[in-house]
Amino acid sequence: MPPSAPQSTTTAAFIQSDGKALATPAVRRIAREYNVDISQIVGTGKDGRVMKEDVQRFVASRSAPTQTSTATTASTTGVSPSPSISVSAPADRVEALRGFRRAMVKTMTQSLSIPHFGYCDEV
Repeated sequence: MPPSAPQSTTTAAFIQSDGKALATPAVRRIAREYNVDISQIVGTGKDGRVMKEDVQRFVASRSAPTQTSTATTASTTGVSPSPSISVSAPADRVEALRGFRRAMVKTMTQSLSIPHFGYCDEV
C-alpha cells in the first residue's frame, strides 16, 4: 500500500464525518477571496488541516489550463505570458466611535498633553 493512500483516506474521512474542512479562519478568508470551496481542497497539515499553501496550490492548478492556453498563443505570437492573479482589498469604511472606544480615545488624547520630564543623575 503506498504511504500517501492512508493519509488521503483519513483526510477524506475527516471531511465527510464533520462536513467541514479543518482550517484556520485566515485560510478560510483566503479561500473565500479566491472563490474556492475549501472542502474540495486536500489538506497537508496535521490531521488533514488545510494550509495556506494548499489553497494557493489548488488555485494555481485550477488556473493552469488557462495559463497553458495563454502560453500556446503567446508562443505563436512571440510574446511571453505573464501570469497574474489580482485580489482586491475591501474598501475602507468610517464608523462613529461609541461607548468604550470613544472614552478610550478621549483619555489617550488627553494623556498626550501631560508634560513629560526625565532626569538622570550619577553619584
